[in-house]
Amino acid sequence: LVLSAVNDEPPVIETALHGIGPSITHQATIPVQGSVSDDYGVADARFEYRLEPKEALEVRAFRDKPNFTKKFKVQERFEVLPLDLKIGAKLTLSVVATDADNLTAPHQTQGERYTFTIVSDDELRSLIAAREINLRHRFEQILGELQNARKDVQLHRTRYEEVLQMR
Repeated sequence: LVLSAVNDEPPVIETALHGIGPSITHQATIPVQGSVSDDYGVADARFEYRLEPKEALEVRAFRDKPNFTKKFKVQERFEVLPLDLKIGAKLTLSVVATDADNLTAPHQTQGERYTFTIVSDDELRSLIAAREINLRHRFEQILGELQNARKDVQLHRTRYEEVLQMR
């Protein structure tokens, strides 16, 4: 009988923001989706956030609890309104998870940090409009390049057919 021990690894956090950019208003809701997994099971998952210019790190629990599952699906929303942030403030948000390893002590991992700047409603609208204009210009550029490539392909196909007919 051969026994071997496997070292416990810290939890793996794979999260992404869904439908939100780095500029938000003071009343935004930040949707975070993804998963947290661990070989011993996930004991706790929560948001940690920092407000600038403050240096203190604060914690907000998830609505759904991991319940010691090996893979925990994250579909959480972080409400910004209760923080009563002023325009120009910065908010740094991340997901933190702790595993259920009770042999060598629980391991904790912090996911990707997302930084947001609080802007006015009008400023957010202008940022979105500018982004839309840039995307539209990029789309028109790609469309023009595709049309030119199509003309080139048709020209070369016509020449190829002419060469085949000469044979």
